[in-house]
Amino acid sequence: MKELNRSLANKWLGYTGMAAAFLAVAKDAEAQVIYTDVNPDSVLVDAEFGIDFDNDSVVDLTLDQEHFAVSSTVVHFVSVALPTGNQLIGSGFSGYVYPAALASGAAIDPGNVNFHSYNAGVLGEGYPNGNYGNWPGKTAFLGCRFVAADGQSHYGWVKLAVSGNAGICTVMGFGYESQPNVAIAAGDMGPASIAENGSSDLKVAIAPNPVLDNVSISIDASGEGPSTVTLLNSLGEVLQKDTPILGGHCMINMSNFEPGVYFLRIHKGDRVITRTLTKL
Repeated sequence: MKELNRSLANKWLGYTGMAAAFLAVAKDAEAQVIYTDVNPDSVLVDAEFGIDFDNDSVVDLTLDQEHFAVSSTVVHFVSVALPTGNQLIGSGFSGYVYPAALASGAAIDPGNVNFHSYNAGVLGEGYPNGNYGNWPGKTAFLGCRFVAADGQSHYGWVKLAVSGNAGICTVMGFGYESQPNVAIAAGDMGPASIAENGSSDLKVAIAPNPVLDNVSISIDASGEGPSTVTLLNSLGEVLQKDTPILGGHCMINMSNFEPGVYFLRIHKGDRVITRTLTKL
């Protein structure tokens, strides 16, 4: 296994989610999920990806895809390296952790007895005679416990996909609970990802922005089932939930809201995109 590459913190700093100012405002909240969308997805082939959940310039885990030869046979290998003190949900064997491929909504919590603290984990191995590990051919979630900048344990998840032969690892996004020792569900992005994020091919038009009274939201109406929009304030609190977008268009009246920054969370099928809205 490779040594954990701390320099990856700076390399991937631009992906990290919330601003510190938002955390200061929300510090008294009981729970607040901080979500980071890796957009575009990071496709790893003989490459590494370092994840810094809480933007403290310390890499909390590093995903690595590599190929190497064993007796002239090419082996595909996807692994994860952890600094001391961090853990993954999975099974332990012979000094390694074999991370579980968690389903969306799976609990990642202090009471889970399947956290392991080995400094390296094996997601998948691909050989000509078969594939091994819990991840080949799956898109799922890693469950992680990590030591944050406050010196306490926090819980998070990473969404990724591993190809059937473990030759490709794709990192899609990650999230964590900003309150220490508070559980999170795999895939939970919180009431809002307070940063513009989501599928880049989902076309959204918001006008006017800034808005005084009525704001119009328009999206591509084709395919993927029903569409809705949820309005949230700067603390991630839901103000107006699941307004239907009919025929690719809806209108929200902002006249009764105070001036400031708001967020529109737009659902279309299984995709979600968040956009910032300023009220004058």
